[in-house]
Amino acid sequence: MEIKQPRQVWLVTGCSSGLGRSFVKAILRQGDFAVATARNRETLLDLEQQYPGQVLALELDVTDRQKIHQVMGYALHLFLGRLGGAHVQPFVYLHGVGADHLAAQA
Repeated sequence: MEIKQPRQVWLVTGCSSGLGRSFVKAILRQGDFAVATARNRETLLDLEQQYPGQVLALELDVTDRQKIHQVMGYALHLFLGRLGGAHVQPFVYLHGVGADHLAAQA
């Protein structure tokens, strides 16, 4: 896969559907690069076809700490030397946690 020079790199989990899918599509539409993850990588292949060179689809179960470290290490290794003025921007979506709970924690 040929990788375009990104402005920003986002790592988004849960991209097979719902909010994660919506966020990753918005990121890609604005021209940024995304590391899109889901438990089943096959659910992300259409993103790689629709946005060639702009998205890296990886399998990730966020309950598996070892896999989290592997994916993060791979993404950082792949992009750290290519970022230039860009930066890695993780997006965290906490399933089942309401905005009022997050605001109370701030």
